[in-house]
Amino acid sequence: VQTASALGREFEVRVLREMLNKDGDFQLHLAQAEQARIWAPLSEISYIFRHALFRDAAYSMQLSARRRELHELAVFAMETVYRGEIEPRCGQLAYHAERAELREKALYYLTLAGKLALGVYQNQQAIDYLTRALSVVRREDARAQFDLLFLRVEAHYNLGDTARQAEDLTVLENLAARIGDKSLLSRAFMRRAYYFSALAEFQKALEYALPAREMATSLRQVEVIIALSTLIPTALLRLGKVSEALQYAEEGLAFARSVRHRQGEGKILTMLGLILIEKEGAAAAAQRHEQALTIGREIGDRYLEAMALNNLAYAMGISQSDYPAALDYFQQAYSIACELGNGKGQAVTLSNIGWLKGLLGDYPAAVQYSTQALNILRRIGESALAISIYLNLSAAAGAQGKTQETLAWAQEALSLAQELEDRAGSAWAYFYLGHARLINGQADEAVGAFLQSLQIRDDIGAPALKIETRAGLLEAYFHIGDLIAAQAQAEQILDYMSADANFEGAEEPFRIFWTLFQFLENARDPRAQAVLRNAVRLLNARVSKLRSEDARRAYVEGAPWRRGILQAGKAGSLAD
Repeated sequence: VQTASALGREFEVRVLREMLNKDGDFQLHLAQAEQARIWAPLSEISYIFRHALFRDAAYSMQLSARRRELHELAVFAMETVYRGEIEPRCGQLAYHAERAELREKALYYLTLAGKLALGVYQNQQAIDYLTRALSVVRREDARAQFDLLFLRVEAHYNLGDTARQAEDLTVLENLAARIGDKSLLSRAFMRRAYYFSALAEFQKALEYALPAREMATSLRQVEVIIALSTLIPTALLRLGKVSEALQYAEEGLAFARSVRHRQGEGKILTMLGLILIEKEGAAAAAQRHEQALTIGREIGDRYLEAMALNNLAYAMGISQSDYPAALDYFQQAYSIACELGNGKGQAVTLSNIGWLKGLLGDYPAAVQYSTQALNILRRIGESALAISIYLNLSAAAGAQGKTQETLAWAQEALSLAQELEDRAGSAWAYFYLGHARLINGQADEAVGAFLQSLQIRDDIGAPALKIETRAGLLEAYFHIGDLIAAQAQAEQILDYMSADANFEGAEEPFRIFWTLFQFLENARDPRAQAVLRNAVRLLNARVSKLRSEDARRAYVEGAPWRRGILQAGKAGSLAD
């Protein structure tokens, strides 16, 4: 009984037998303890002490030296019994090794347990194991300290704990400098870059990421190069440097393929998709996300799978208007994020579902999902992702005629985007602010907001999004009576439509169609009918993909521009 008490309240028979291998009457003694109601069988192979206090008493009544001896016996017994299947038991082995004061074994099993917990996103548990490992590592072993801190920084990053992350990063960089190893310094700089990226300080992230990439390339550090091949393009994209982001992502993809790093290839493909949605449109982006999804499922990487599902759903929602499929992908991604305990992933997916619900005209649901996402982001301290949620809330408020809320949410998004120096986010914020100003009858201010959005999008090079902004400018100029400026915008939109009749890649093409049609119709321009014809054709195609009459009605009636297109089409203009 005293030997079993060292194993905890529950214990496995074969481990206890191994610890008492000199007991020739082991089975008899096991049964006697059961008859005495000391313990009871849980299964054919395990037992449980009937009372926790009984187990505690049996354990504490022994001298500390004897307890250390029992924990040492437990370590060697478990290593014998579980030979070939050690990993699932490494937490228990670490516990016994610590109490047996077997420093090297404790360090080995704590490190292994920390890595395994980190790998399945059990970040708090990983931090516990790694902190305990740091307490037993030898003070003179700076390299071991670096490796443990590097892992703990990643766990803090996953949890969004910037304060503890910053503390560990300072120690990490000092250790790398003390050891004088450039390979360690590149890894420390990489983690510092991730730290700044999480704070949405993208310029500072690049100040660490680019030197880290240079060092890692010269030293052929595959994992560091792969990690930076997503981080650097992300930072450049958020700074509005789309062409540079594309270049770094393509170089990273070529490298990942050259070293056959499938996980890295998948992650870089998702990054490429996010770049291409700005550069070439949603159809090109969807192709990259589909490739990433295939890789994620092939290698069993649930995190990559969820990321690809999320991005693919967004791209499909824009490019193919297959909203039911997009919603299904989002729900799959959310399920995986919950399974992994990934709060950031949950928030991103809920935000995307809110965006989709708004697009489908279900504004109460859009607000509900967006609010849930915002609450998670506030809990985990991820501010940058809130920009898109504020924009979704502005759009939902505008569609419901809540003029002040529309303006307030758009201003909130712009304020945060400017604070974080997020140029792509600022372009979206100015765009929504322009529409909020129009709804509030402030057409002059709307012109200024749309011009700001257009300038950023000119720099970024996002053609479909520029046309969407031009449609906003057209409406604003028309409202203030500047027909010459409005006509100039209309001509540019018509030129674009001649090459792309569906405005592929625009978030809300029907608003472009409706604004253009109304202006041309007012000017008695015969081209109005061609615009309306394209709009009705696209609207019918998208409505046909929805699976219920209620969904079709909500989609058309939920947005005034779609409703207007349908009514104009029914008015007889398109009787032929």
